[in-house]
Amino acid sequence: MRILQINSVANSGSTGRIAEELGNVLLDHGHYSYIAYGRGNATSSFHFIKIGLDKDVYFHGAYTLMTDKHGFASISATQKFIYKLVW
Repeated sequence: MRILQINSVANSGSTGRIAEELGNVLLDHGHYSYIAYGRGNATSSFHFIKIGLDKDVYFHGAYTLMTDKHGFASISATQKFIYKLVW
């Protein structure tokens, strides 16, 4: 089975480490496990998929501050991420 986890960070902070550990358990049980993340740089031999660039994170933050519409400024990064998943 292929499993994708989506988190804001990978292999850092509490949720990043939890996702990493879940991925390792899945791999140990013969599954394919991937973690998609948006912030920072992942340092591991694990299968990571970066969503967007650092400039996308800053643009999204500025857009949220100006418009109060959190989650609506990452259209391009989301489309590129979906393309990576499909292909």
